[in-house]
Amino acid sequence: MFLNADVDITNELLEQCVAEATQRGLDAASPLSKSGGYNKPLPSFASLLVEFSPLRNITPEVIFRKKTLFGGALLIKSEVFFNMSGWDERFFVWFEDSDLTKRLHVQGAQVGWLHYQVGHKGGASFTGISHARRSAIFFSVAFYLS
Repeated sequence: MFLNADVDITNELLEQCVAEATQRGLDAASPLSKSGGYNKPLPSFASLLVEFSPLRNITPEVIFRKKTLFGGALLIKSEVFFNMSGWDERFFVWFEDSDLTKRLHVQGAQVGWLHYQVGHKGGASFTGISHARRSAIFFSVAFYLS
């Protein structure tokens, strides 16, 4: 399991997540974030266009069926992770979970969301960095992925 320091999860909840993923035969899975910020479509030209334009007001995200797993609380079978060469180091922040999820789908892995929620503070890595700098980093990585 990959777990960010700002994710609130108990040992019992972790065991429940592992049990559900095993029972469902998932190769990789994430619990839901209580903040709801990780129900994003897998990035594509179309999904990024909708998310960052006025189209977001008239286009529901549900049209994008594949969702990015929550990298802050990600269960993944070690053999699956190592067979796909792990995280891509070109993504030092943001979208590394999108990239990994996309590669899982391409390989035909069983990917899913668990029926449990975890707390997530979010943004802890960027305390003290200006909004302009965060935006520059975000968009340079976002368009590399699409």
